[in-house]
Parts: sequence; C-alpha cells; structure tokens
Amino acid sequence: MVSLLVKVPVRYRFALPTLVAGLLPRTLRKPRMLAYLNSLLAPLASLYQVFIEFQATVRRELSYNGQTLAFQRALNDRFDPVLARIRIINSDAVSVPVYINFVREPESPKNIKSAREAGPHLVLNSVAEEASLIGFVVRCPATLSGQEPALKARIDQLKLALVKYRIQYV
Repeated sequence: MVSLLVKVPVRYRFALPTLVAGLLPRTLRKPRMLAYLNSLLAPLASLYQVFIEFQATVRRELSYNGQTLAFQRALNDRFDPVLARIRIINSDAVSVPVYINFVREPESPKNIKSAREAGPHLVLNSVAEEASLIGFVVRCPATLSGQEPALKARIDQLKLALVKYRIQYV
C-alpha cells in the first residue's frame, strides 16, 4: 500500500482492491476470487508504490533552482537534512582594482574606466583576475568534507553557468 509519508496527488490516486471489486461481475465477487485477483495484481501494486515515490522525488527536484534559498534548501535536503547547516553567501560586493601610485602621484585616480586611461598608474588586478572572482561561497560543516565531490556535483547541477564558487568548511 502507499505510505502515508508521500501525499498522493488526486490524479494518481486509486485503490486497487476497490477497482478490482468494482470491475468484477457481481456473480464472481466471492472472497476467494477477490483474494486471487488481488494476489495477481500485487506486482502492479508495488509498481504503483514505486511510481508514487518517483513522482514525489521528481516534483521535489523540480522545485529546486538557482535562487539562493531554493539552492540552499536543495543542498541541505541532500547533505544535511536534520540540522540544515549549509549556507550560501552571495558576494555582491564589486571588487575594486588595486592601484599602485608612483612617488610623484599623491592619490589613486578616480572613476577610471580602463587601464589605458589610468596613465602612469600600475593596475594590479588584470581583466582575467577580475573575471575569475567568485560569485558565491558555500559554507558547510567540516563533517561534510569527505563528500566534497558529491557536493561539487550538486552545486554544478544547480548553479548558473559561468558563476564561480568556493566551498568553505567551518
């Protein structure tokens, strides 16, 4: 029978013994015949149970996406379901390139669009370094460090393309 933990949607709900009894002619509805037909349909009942569990799993997986709260819930559901200690911290801060001034220049240039406009200033962060900055940090408990490959695979499955991340164990 279907477990009570999985809520079956109305469109998939049916009782197999009731269906068998309803489709059987009244003259054949004897207890022995019903027991025989229900025993023949036992594999179908177990297949129905597997289908209901699969349907619930797919619905839950489809509810996850790249948004921070859904992403965090997906990671906690898979790796830390009891305590839910995995957190995602977005790095919204725009990084400012570091300028090194020469001795004659008292301060760094303001509102510089590119290194060419910077003049004699030396820019430490190149364009490649700016592009490689991380988009978010995943904070996990240290007990999950052994599951890092599975954790990375799940993050790669749900994150947006070209967004870099870092896993931090605390």
